[in-house]
Amino acid sequence: MEIYKKIVRPALLIIIAISFGLVLVRYINKRSEPKPSESTDMPQQKNILSLKNSFQEEVIKKKGPVVVIFSATWCPSCVNMKEIINTVASKLPKISFIMIDVDEFSALATEQGVQSIPAYLFFDKGKIVSRTTGYMDEDKFTQTIKSSFGVHS
Repeated sequence: MEIYKKIVRPALLIIIAISFGLVLVRYINKRSEPKPSESTDMPQQKNILSLKNSFQEEVIKKKGPVVVIFSATWCPSCVNMKEIINTVASKLPKISFIMIDVDEFSALATEQGVQSIPAYLFFDKGKIVSRTTGYMDEDKFTQTIKSSFGVHS
């Protein structure tokens, strides 16, 4: 009975509290999703794609530089980066940008070592050359891309 009071009971209370917190977060996120009439999609540049085929086809087999962006619709920093990504992509037409939703492709995100979003993986000739995470303003994002691929202004 002593073990129950000291170990099992507190552990159960922690598990219940965490479960409740996760349910509450999901509920809040669900309520804040835009309604179908409130589309948040922006017109995209021709060099910005969503992952439609396999990661192998769209990233690993590409000959040129590819920026892979892992994001989610519920992530404020990810949503704020959309416009910046579109602007930077229009200025760097020789670089492909692939947007991947971590909710849709969670196994791929895990396989690529994504632990926080937005996450940016920079591939050149199918090999990862750099990675970073977080919100960046347009200048920092552009500079990060250029330094990852060895492009000098």
